[in-house]
Amino acid sequence: MLAEKLYLEGSSYAEGWNFGPVDTDVKSVGWIADRLSNLWGADASWNSVTSPKDPHEASFLKLDCSKANSKLGWKPLTDLSFALSSTVEWHRAYKDAADMKRKTLNQIQDYEKYYKVNNNVSNQ
Repeated sequence: MLAEKLYLEGSSYAEGWNFGPVDTDVKSVGWIADRLSNLWGADASWNSVTSPKDPHEASFLKLDCSKANSKLGWKPLTDLSFALSSTVEWHRAYKDAADMKRKTLNQIQDYEKYYKVNNNVSNQ
């Protein structure tokens, strides 16, 4: 979308853009780490380590994707749950020395099915 606009309309689209989750999928880093650990299984864990010397970090950060939505009609095509589970599934297959070409092609098919079901697209 953005590449097409840049090609067709040039500099009026040459600016900063944010692309990220819908508001219902905005989660903390801790939530994401917990979810990834749970998806990976018993041999995964994480812990947060802080020090008084660490620089200040905001307790909540969120991308504002409203410009991409309004000017490009962009929206994420999957939800966070699908994205995280697909990512863990792919990396687990890689760790297990699976046929990654087959795994990747299967995941593309899974994505296409997910997209059609969640966006009411018929099989024409």
